[in-house]
Amino acid sequence: MEQFKPEKKSSFTPVPGTDIGYGPRLERVSARESATETESEVESMPEEWSLNESERYDLGKTLRRIALSASVAVGSGLYVYKSEQTVIDETQGPVTVAAAAAPTAAVPTDIIESKSIYQETQNESVPATLEAHEQVANARFDAVVTDFVQEALEQRDYEKIIAFGSKPVVGAPDFSRLEYVKEQIQFTPYDEELGTGVPVVVAEELRRLIAGLCAQESKFDASSISKVGAKGIFQFMPVTWESYGGKAGEERSLRQQVEVAGKFISDLHRQLLVKISQPTRKKLQAHFGSETNFQLELLVPLIFNAYHAGAGRVAEAVEQFVLETDRTKWPAGKDLFLAVAAFAEAADTGKYLDAYRQDTAEYVPRVYAQHEVLSMLTDHKNTQLASTQ
Repeated sequence: MEQFKPEKKSSFTPVPGTDIGYGPRLERVSARESATETESEVESMPEEWSLNESERYDLGKTLRRIALSASVAVGSGLYVYKSEQTVIDETQGPVTVAAAAAPTAAVPTDIIESKSIYQETQNESVPATLEAHEQVANARFDAVVTDFVQEALEQRDYEKIIAFGSKPVVGAPDFSRLEYVKEQIQFTPYDEELGTGVPVVVAEELRRLIAGLCAQESKFDASSISKVGAKGIFQFMPVTWESYGGKAGEERSLRQQVEVAGKFISDLHRQLLVKISQPTRKKLQAHFGSETNFQLELLVPLIFNAYHAGAGRVAEAVEQFVLETDRTKWPAGKDLFLAVAAFAEAADTGKYLDAYRQDTAEYVPRVYAQHEVLSMLTDHKNTQLASTQ
């Protein structure tokens, strides 16, 4: 069974440029457990966004096809987080496996015909189990994301996300909350000569996915307050909020939340590039073949992970992974992030890694999954509106 350690209490003062080991929400609870806008403030999901049972079923079928394709690409699709756990392979019975990446989407048992990849490698290390699949970029990551999309659709959390996210922004009524976070967030401009700021390709990818982060953090509930005091749509702790320019008492202002988020995420990018040593970065860049691939496939997921757990912890995970694993067995694409996350979760040494837990490892694919759900629902809404014109 997986053993969880008590989470460390943070004592840092996260001002720009300092050594931040913990993220703004490391000690916060999920939005489900936090205060929400009153019932009178919450309207039902707008009709044009709504899915009937048939439409939800059709989306589910599409997702199952995606999950199947991703799972077949990497074997039977049986993923676990910790070493020496038992999983059930419908074709082989219980199999004890060595550490792997992450839980994936369920695949119909009548489709699974191949032997579990883990049965053949049960005594090998994490990187070794990845070796046969390094040529299939993003296969595992896509399967994990698909699983979380299915979970979101089944739990119907998207109804609350859309109900909040479609509300107009106070002070900018032409924008919904969903539109505003994506269109108005600003990252530190990149200065090519100095090499500072957030490169355009990174900024655009962060912008593309930022609504998924908000959905994961707060479901776009502006009044969300965690048990430890994280507030607003981006769920900032008070000290982080004020350190990056937020005004006390105005945490419900989406415009201020977006402004602070842009500054904070830009600083996470800077911190990661400082904390991850140059030799380590060169090895990673060589693995991805180009700076752009490195930025999109690994750096962006690491930035989101740092938002959850802090740049210090994430940088330490990367450094230790590169130091202790065989580069010839690293997987491709975003699957490398999953490998780093699995490594960090299994680690029990280091300054920060003993508090890198399953929720930290899952956070990034959950952000991507929320983005996929919002994208599907947006397409559905646009189709519904077009059909009425």
